Amino acid sequence: MGEWAIDLALVRGDLFGWEVLAQLQDVIPAITAGGGLVFTCSDRDLFEGVYQEVGRQFPDLTYLRFANTNTLLLLKVSLLG
Repeated sequence: MGEWAIDLALVRGDLFGWEVLAQLQDVIPAITAGGGLVFTCSDRDLFEGVYQEVGRQFPDLTYLRFANTNTLLLLKVSLLG
């Protein structure tokens, strides 16, 4: 079996706590060009910590954060050009 590729993923931080970082480190590299990931979490501190760490580890992604919610859309695309 070859490598797996992901077009769209949903990750709920509430289900995994801080272990969600390890899951994201595994999932994000498998997202296909043009694909994305939705991360949501009701715990504000966990959401903020994950947002900061993922942004540091994967600076080439496009991040869309939704106002007044703990929801983040990560896209493997460039919105420039």
